[in-house]
Amino acid sequence: MSKSFLIVDSGATKADWVVVKDNKVIFDFSTVGINVTYHNRYEIEEVLEDVVRQMGEAEAKNVEKIFFFGAGCGNKANTEILFEVLNSNFKLAEIKIESDLLAACQALCGREKGWVAILGTGAASCLYDGEKIIKQTPSLGYLLGDEGSGTYLGKLFLTKYLQKALPQSIKEDFETKFKLSHLKVLENLYQKPFPNRFISSFAPYISSHIENPFIYSLCQQNFERFFQVNLDYYSNYVQSELNILGSIAYNFREIIEKVAKQYEVKINNIEKSPISGLIKMYSHV
Repeated sequence: MSKSFLIVDSGATKADWVVVKDNKVIFDFSTVGINVTYHNRYEIEEVLEDVVRQMGEAEAKNVEKIFFFGAGCGNKANTEILFEVLNSNFKLAEIKIESDLLAACQALCGREKGWVAILGTGAASCLYDGEKIIKQTPSLGYLLGDEGSGTYLGKLFLTKYLQKALPQSIKEDFETKFKLSHLKVLENLYQKPFPNRFISSFAPYISSHIENPFIYSLCQQNFERFFQVNLDYYSNYVQSELNILGSIAYNFREIIEKVAKQYEVKINNIEKSPISGLIKMYSHV
């Protein structure tokens, strides 16, 4: 039986797993995302149990290489537990763990240099020289940063809800659809695990009401903050074109391009997922 390799793109919310053999995708599936900054060993092990179950033990034993790109993996100290858990489930595989931001760079730019960002559950951006990341905005996480992300957008929306500042029609529809109240929102934010997932989960709802002027304004604020923070950070570098990866970028493309134009930034490319680009990059490795 010929050997296969595994490409993983893991955000904070969802992870995509692709099994490739003889330069062809055999099958792909999704699991809950792994963010090594927030998830402990037990939670990571749970995800890997699901992975082996979906792949089948026979196919899992046949994996020769794993290319894992994940949220939080830019900090190598954070990846030790992830490496150990991967290694225990794929004992014969060569394992390479890199940041989701490097995956975005490789998928969007290949081996060409560029300015790259992720706008998904979280947010990040960097300058890429065609091989490695040479400058990156500091990662402050969902509490202090992530401007432009689904989490930041969700925070803007929930803040207005808790301040009783939403339009009445949106407030009533929101409470009815999600069976939420002020107390339940606060409970999810401060008493339950993974508040970032809860906050970012409202991005599709916000997108579905984008025609509402109030909601449109919130979205505009979100992406304006992204450009303000990043243009300030890269002020000493001449950048004219931006490549963006992620579900938020993909689903809010029109408004992002409009805001980018205000800041004299050209959007070169927007993709929802890096998987197809990563397959091309690693099929002959």
